[in-house]
Amino acid sequence: MANIELQKNMNLIVLYDLYKNMLTVKQQKYFEYYYFEDFTLQEIANEFNVTRAAIFDSIIKTQQIIENLENKLNVKSNYEKIRVLLTKYAEKHGKDEDIEKILEVIS
Repeated sequence: MANIELQKNMNLIVLYDLYKNMLTVKQQKYFEYYYFEDFTLQEIANEFNVTRAAIFDSIIKTQQIIENLENKLNVKSNYEKIRVLLTKYAEKHGKDEDIEKILEVIS
């Protein structure tokens, strides 16, 4: 169960990195405090002088936004497909300098 939760959180963090510029500043801050700084909902609420429920609702909404963006735009999915194709190409044809650089950047 903990492993599933960890995978879900990692997926959300990757999606956040891809789509954070489409979020409001508050959504970004709440998400970062919760996922990157490991603040509790109450600690974030105290920091921003709002209710714990407001923070909870914002984080849930942010999760939904970035998941919906991925469902529509498929940036993460396409990125992963490109990485797989380049890896297969490199294994079959050998890694040249350009492929090596691309794989380094996208891994």
